[in-house]
Amino acid sequence: IGELEGVAVLVEALEWSVEEATRARPLSLSAVETVWSAVAGNEDNEAQLEADGGVAALIKLLEEGPREMKLVVVSCLTELLENPLLLDAAARWRCRQTRRGLTPLLLDVWEEEAAREEAARRMHVEVHNEAARAEG
Repeated sequence: IGELEGVAVLVEALEWSVEEATRARPLSLSAVETVWSAVAGNEDNEAQLEADGGVAALIKLLEEGPREMKLVVVSCLTELLENPLLLDAAARWRCRQTRRGLTPLLLDVWEEEAAREEAARRMHVEVHNEAARAEG
């Protein structure tokens, strides 16, 4: 993939903007999955990913993308960040608006998911309680 400049094409597909959400979502998701399967674990492709700004593009996708995209990006980043070069790039990344780094972003993603899980659990309990009241 690296010899054919495919990493650069993948990085372009990872770029995300809220305005392009409808068009970019399927392409971005496919690009993340391709990075995960074709780039992760290959040192040459990982180096090219960093050179082409792919780590920053993945983190921006994590920051701005929809929930289902975030789960795949976190999984992909988990494997990619085993490479010290990519880990260093991720550690240097800062949000353009807030200047916060990857760690606070990951904590926010975790808190959002925990809140979603709690809301789903509460809804399940409420439905169960309503059914019990109706029977009883």
